Amino acid sequence: MDQMVKVLIVDDEINIRNGIKKSIPWDEFGMVVIGEAEDGESAIAIFNEDNPDIIVLDINMSDMNGMEVARYIRDHSQETQIIFLTGYDDFHKVKEAVTLHASDYLLKPVAFSELVHALQKAAVQVLMTRRQVGFVDELKHKVNLYKKVASDQILLDVLQQRRSFADAAESLAEIGLTVEQSQCIGFLCTDIDYYEDSFGQLSEQDRQLYMYAYRKLAQEVLEEQQQGSGYEGRFVKGYVLNITVSRLLIMIQLLAPNGQLQSHIEEQLLVQIARKLQEAYRTYLKMSVSIGVSRTELGVGKLYTIYKEAVQAVDYRAMIGQGNIIPSRLVDPLVFRGQKLLSKELFILGELKAGTEIRNTALLEEWLEEIRSMPFTDAKIIASQLVVYTLRMYDEVGHEHPITSKVPLAHIVACETIQCLVEYLREFLINIGDRIRGSQSQPAMRTIELAKQWIRQNLNGVISLNALSSALYINPFYLSRLFKQTTGETYLEFTTRIRFDRARELLVGSTLKMNEIAEQIGFNDANYFSIAFKKHQGVSPTDYRKRFS
Repeated sequence: MDQMVKVLIVDDEINIRNGIKKSIPWDEFGMVVIGEAEDGESAIAIFNEDNPDIIVLDINMSDMNGMEVARYIRDHSQETQIIFLTGYDDFHKVKEAVTLHASDYLLKPVAFSELVHALQKAAVQVLMTRRQVGFVDELKHKVNLYKKVASDQILLDVLQQRRSFADAAESLAEIGLTVEQSQCIGFLCTDIDYYEDSFGQLSEQDRQLYMYAYRKLAQEVLEEQQQGSGYEGRFVKGYVLNITVSRLLIMIQLLAPNGQLQSHIEEQLLVQIARKLQEAYRTYLKMSVSIGVSRTELGVGKLYTIYKEAVQAVDYRAMIGQGNIIPSRLVDPLVFRGQKLLSKELFILGELKAGTEIRNTALLEEWLEEIRSMPFTDAKIIASQLVVYTLRMYDEVGHEHPITSKVPLAHIVACETIQCLVEYLREFLINIGDRIRGSQSQPAMRTIELAKQWIRQNLNGVISLNALSSALYINPFYLSRLFKQTTGETYLEFTTRIRFDRARELLVGSTLKMNEIAEQIGFNDANYFSIAFKKHQGVSPTDYRKRFS
């Protein structure tokens, strides 16, 4: 119906209306009669309601003649095609009809061939107009797209210190990006997890469609927050731009009461928005994303600093895993340098790994008291480090049930008091200890733990399933099935992950060359190691070392 040419028949004689309607094979000509009218008022009502493309219009009608109807139509539409029906007595009106840009003038009684010719001629004009409108709309879309790309580039230039905000202020204001003195700014940096695995095999058209939806969905989530009354009424607006095909940067503007920062509250607001984004991507695009969260700053003086914080925070997922929300305040530069945990934290890790009960022990309580006595920000950094190392250790030893929380760092940032932080840490560490002890009490888990130890000890050699089963005196088929059942991973998935875990440790914690690292984890070819590492981690070994060393 939308593609058909719509025709309205207007004549005060029912026989003429019926004759026109029944004599023309409308479908064959790509037309449809959307209505008929016996007077001018009815014709105008149908015109306003249904917007016909062609009107077959009798000039001489009793209450309102066709010329009056035509003048009304022209006042409201220059595109509608008008075919006048006129008698010999009314032919003097044709001169006025010319000024109304009529498509054709047919003398009654109308010959079938003349009417068909007039309708086809008018239809051609309708289709040409549609194409022109479509071309203009497409051109406008492209212009808007180019403006959007240009705006993105201007903002990126500002964030990356290639241009001052003052210099770009006028251009940014054109897209509605202004910053008031009463506002503070923070950034979210989202990155699609497993991008190559998920989108690498798609056609270019499908990939572009997903990338459009990726950005559009973020914009819609922000618009919902702007319309709502949540976030303590402090959310002003958000601006989304692409950094790479898989990475978005989202600039969030919040009201700063009395021009003062309330860092812990604003950080929580940003984390809440990040959670809504993750939920939207999971629900509508079946997509996992990691999100880095910056601190907030008043005005535009430190845009570069907080922009880099969000980007560095999301890069940290290479160390703690995909699908996390990572506040930058917890990603201290010391963590990026691969700082070793202090002796007490290491001892706690060792006790947990050995399956020792730490509930109500002096060791745990002494450490928690030390945390309690620290400045709150420092306590959160130390706590986040131990949580990350504990999760990595838990993942490496035998266990039956995975940790359900995907955002352990977000739990820490949600704590507003030192007491909240201490209670969360106590509960977290005791829970991990209980899980490990429960797993180690099962013979199957003990077997898998021995298997994992053998794999780690032999990373630089042949670690095939057959070699492992021979070392443990177990049938390889049984071992393969047991491994999958107890760990949730296949043997190959586990060995691949452990290889690259070890590679990351060596890249950050040693000065070994690439070929030496490759040999230590069982790769004979350094080039193949580099290719495999980038596919698995999303960055090359060289770039990884630069980021985290």
